[in-house]
Amino acid sequence: MHSCGFSRKPGQEARVTRKKLWFVLGVVVVALALLAALRLSCRLLVDFWWYQALGYSSVFLRILLTKVWLWVVGFALSFGCVASGILLTRGRTGPAPVAFYRWGTMTVQAPLMRRFVHIACWLFAVVVGLVGGGVAAGMWHRVLLLLHATPFGVQDPIFGNDVGFYVFVYPILQVAHPALQVLAWFSLAVSGLIYLSSGAFTVKSVRDFPQPAFRHLARMLGVIMLLSAVGYFLQRYELLYSERGVAFGAGYTDAKARLPGYWIMILASLGVAVVAFATVRPSRIKAFMLVLAGWAGCAILFLGVMPSLVQWARVVPNELDMEKPYIENAISMTRLGYGLKEIRETSYPVVENLSYADVERERDTMSNIRLWDKRPLAQRYAQKQELRSYYNFSNIAVDRYRLDGENRQVMLSVRELQSGKLPKQAQTWVNTRLQYTHGYGLCASPVSEFTEEGYPVFLVKDFPPRGDPGMSIERPQVYYGNLTDDYVFVNTRTNEFDYPMGAKNQYTTYEGKGGVAVSGALSKLFFAWQFHDVKILLSEDLTAGSRILYRRSISERVARLAPYLLLDHDPYAVVSGGRIQWVQDAYTVSGYCPYSDPVRGQGFNYIRNSVKAVVDAYDGTVTLYVADPEDPLIRAYQSIFPALYRPISQMPEDLRAHIRYPRDMFDIQADKYRLYHMQDPRVFYNQEDLWQTPTEEYMGKRPMESYYITMRLPDSDKAEFLLMMPFTPKGRDNMIAWLAARCDGEHYGELVAFMFPKRKVVDGPQQVEGYIDQNSEISRQLTLWSQRGSQVIRGNLLVIPVAGGILYVEPLYIQAEAAPVPQLKRVITAYGEKVAMKATLKESLRALFEQGLEAPPAQRPARPTPGEVKAPAQAGPLVEQALSHYRSAQEALKQADWTQYGAQMQQVEKTLRKLKQALSEEGTRQKEEG
Repeated sequence: MHSCGFSRKPGQEARVTRKKLWFVLGVVVVALALLAALRLSCRLLVDFWWYQALGYSSVFLRILLTKVWLWVVGFALSFGCVASGILLTRGRTGPAPVAFYRWGTMTVQAPLMRRFVHIACWLFAVVVGLVGGGVAAGMWHRVLLLLHATPFGVQDPIFGNDVGFYVFVYPILQVAHPALQVLAWFSLAVSGLIYLSSGAFTVKSVRDFPQPAFRHLARMLGVIMLLSAVGYFLQRYELLYSERGVAFGAGYTDAKARLPGYWIMILASLGVAVVAFATVRPSRIKAFMLVLAGWAGCAILFLGVMPSLVQWARVVPNELDMEKPYIENAISMTRLGYGLKEIRETSYPVVENLSYADVERERDTMSNIRLWDKRPLAQRYAQKQELRSYYNFSNIAVDRYRLDGENRQVMLSVRELQSGKLPKQAQTWVNTRLQYTHGYGLCASPVSEFTEEGYPVFLVKDFPPRGDPGMSIERPQVYYGNLTDDYVFVNTRTNEFDYPMGAKNQYTTYEGKGGVAVSGALSKLFFAWQFHDVKILLSEDLTAGSRILYRRSISERVARLAPYLLLDHDPYAVVSGGRIQWVQDAYTVSGYCPYSDPVRGQGFNYIRNSVKAVVDAYDGTVTLYVADPEDPLIRAYQSIFPALYRPISQMPEDLRAHIRYPRDMFDIQADKYRLYHMQDPRVFYNQEDLWQTPTEEYMGKRPMESYYITMRLPDSDKAEFLLMMPFTPKGRDNMIAWLAARCDGEHYGELVAFMFPKRKVVDGPQQVEGYIDQNSEISRQLTLWSQRGSQVIRGNLLVIPVAGGILYVEPLYIQAEAAPVPQLKRVITAYGEKVAMKATLKESLRALFEQGLEAPPAQRPARPTPGEVKAPAQAGPLVEQALSHYRSAQEALKQADWTQYGAQMQQVEKTLRKLKQALSEEGTRQKEEG
């Protein structure tokens, strides 16, 4: 029997198949779009809830809306540029001169090829639009800064623009101009591709090229040359960041040769653009190519050859005279960029007759000398106070507290909980998400005290925390910290583990306001999706009052609120108001301060410690205080986000007493000050007074680190908390200066540099380390300990400016084979070339300053006994000469100067031979006389 149905022809079946494919493709695209929209909505809602819980929903909305309208503008501009290249080809191609194209054995009809190319070009335009929108949205904070720019009040020395132009406007131009150039080339490329598919490029002669298409392409090249002229205009400003000269920034050749060269290239580019717009016929292509060749020749001549000739003929023979004003620019602007202009420079006398009584009078300084290094202290904390494997002390902070009516320098560390350290079988979802949710308390010790066994004295310890009333903690739970990088749930049906108590555990329920409610099914769905955790949906432990705490890391919380700030690497804990608070220093930075020498590897050349972020360890609240209201960048951010920032005057007094100058900032300033303290261009050019960071013997030879210290400055009447760093001259070990950052009260942020007299040579840290190594008593004791199987660990060598002198203190730790942690067993002190080592700091200081005080009993000159030779007159000078050569040899040995060492030792041998000969002659003479 025959079928009653209709049969389809092959062409009809092909059309039906294509329709099905397009339908399936459409369904897939729509499904992917919906999935992406759902994912984006989930992420945005989770972000919004987090900002809302902190009270900063306006910050989230401001950022989001800015990103949205920038994305729309970026998409429209990017898509429009490419689309214009497609649309302008309509009506300009004419009929295709070829009927089909061949690639090997494949043949494609011309109309089909043109259709395929058009579809591909439109898809390309969409992709470019999406990318352009993403790039524009990523510039949100730059655009907001541009809209809220504030002047710096300082002009660059070449163009006379306010520094604010380079910080707020120039970064936008640097992104916008290359983006427009790329879009112009994309537009030209798609136009050319469409013309190619139409067969326009298959003509035998350029003269036969379709004139409308030629005019279109020529004008596109004209637009590109206009953008090139704009590019050369902007490249003038790049000279302010040049690294070609003897100092950072534009030098003589840049200002006198390259800058005029850029102006010439601007005019040349405009000329080429005019010619391109005027070239409307294909017959003029040769003239246009000649103009383009001339443009390229100008670039080679005026931006390559001429600057090289000027540098070689004019600058190199007279470099200092030519570069002097530009060196002054670099010095001035670098000192501005890093706040070095605010450093107060003063002299430090370096008295040489310091006594024990002088040191004893500086009681606040001497009682707060830090004898504990962070590593041995952390080991002791871990041994005595972690108690469980899942606890960890993240970092150790140095701070000061008012205890028993005195200011005491203290070291402390917070006890954080890491659920990942639970036994493997105990790492269940309930344990890691619901029960083990927080750390507990902290440990604190005075910096200068230790027990008879050599262990730290605890000011705060144990569960629950007990210790000095000046550091009492009412809320010891730590839900937010340095190590809390996961999410947890509180107020669930599962009790939270609080702290261990012998064989039992104590449990608690969260009473804070932190986190986001997860009461509804919708919120559970979004959180499950966001964290890829289906157990959030399935758990029966979550109740209507349950909350989720996420983004609990201190740095992450601050970075989410202010992603444009550079964060200090070391958030530190403070006990304030009976709670544990975290202080996170944050910096406003820019890489566009003209003439300012950038930080290597970092890219910025302007930095201010403008923000102190405070995070409550229990509630997770974040408060950003403005520490430097004069900073133009932070003023702009305050204008953008008025609800986010508070003046530092609103910080509670007991918390403000613990803010400190951040080490990251200080280290950057100290590193730049080593070079840029030289303000005389001639001295700078010759590097006559270049400084370096001294070295010490701490787990091998290593550069000293800046350190906090409590001491009285020479021009102050009381001791204060400081951050300091000593300096030595480049290539030498003697100390030449020290830099201090003040941390207390109204003097917070003041930098003071104390310079030593130029004619006075003061022993530096590495020289003092040498004196310690050469001390026979210390060497003998260290050898004895080592022979008994103990490891000797030398702590940080501290430079202590006290009573006008320079005192050195170095703790000595002993770690026996059976002992898990080092013990502080000795304290080494040094003053000048004198060194002492005793069991305590006070004993060591007394021994140090009492050296040589006891006068030897008076004795009559004894006659030589029989066989004894009386020393000749020249023996004394020869001995002194030999000792002088020996000391020079030792100095050469420290510098690894083997040639000089050998030469000096040869002089020692030569002098000793002379002494031997003189003694022999004197002995012979005495025998003859006897």
